[in-house]
Amino acid sequence: MATLEGRLNIDGMQIQALNDPQNFDPALPTLVLLNGLATSVDHWGEFPQHLEVPAVAIDATRSTQLGRNPYFPFLSFLPSIPSLHPYANQVARGITEITEGGGQVDLGGYSFGGILAQLVALKYPELIRRQVLIATAPFAQCG
Repeated sequence: MATLEGRLNIDGMQIQALNDPQNFDPALPTLVLLNGLATSVDHWGEFPQHLEVPAVAIDATRSTQLGRNPYFPFLSFLPSIPSLHPYANQVARGITEITEGGGQVDLGGYSFGGILAQLVALKYPELIRRQVLIATAPFAQCG
């Protein structure tokens, strides 16, 4: 598994290394965290520093490849949500980048990130070992 250092930007999607644990078991998967809509990769604060596995945050909500919400132009950070599938695809792309195309991650999501994590696990089960969902709603297929 790759060790991500610093921050990557893929088409506006931010991928940020959150910690650098010492003496971790490299057989354990990286923890990937997905933030909510109104937050950023910096949302996680000091929490990742207490983990014994590498933690990485992905923020797909600001990707330049995805639309912005036309209903609330003053909230430019909100995505257009006719479908969450493009966001799930972006997250899967980020996970593939983190794992260098092999291996699974543990996926955690907060709020909108939790809904997105559920869809990623449904679409790409080969990428996900297990999930942690925080303050989120169940994913419901619409349309």
